[in-house]
Amino acid sequence: MIHVSKTVRVNAGLAAGEAPLDAHQLWHGLVMKAEDPIHFVRGITSCRILERFPDGILREVSLRETAVRERVVYRAGEAVTFVRLNGRELGMIRNEIVHDAEHGLCLRFTFDLEVEGIARGSAEESAFVQRMEGDYAAAVHATVDRIRALVKEGALAA
Repeated sequence: MIHVSKTVRVNAGLAAGEAPLDAHQLWHGLVMKAEDPIHFVRGITSCRILERFPDGILREVSLRETAVRERVVYRAGEAVTFVRLNGRELGMIRNEIVHDAEHGLCLRFTFDLEVEGIARGSAEESAFVQRMEGDYAAAVHATVDRIRALVKEGALAA
């Protein structure tokens, strides 16, 4: 099992006059990302919601030209968990809103994945983890940046 976790301070490094995001905006942005991830996640080119549940959705995304089904579970105001149901990388990805006394509002991405065809402890697994850490660290920042842009555009209530 490959485990990676990255946390970013949501309102760190704001430009002068730029309004901070609040937890409500961050939550609604995460739901938007789950239901229409194309503008949030590099590599996803399409998304189709197959079913809706009281606590989430079943979706199919095209990720690097591969159809991937995910059960998306919402924990209202706190976290969105993506459970991969098919594909080479199985497991879960969690986007979690974290309140830290020292750092304020944070967003944590956690990945627990099994990758088909890669042996545990191998050089190939190490290279995969290194690449994934870079990609997903960028994804955390891109998600916050996209939510901030949606608020600025008025597409997500302030």
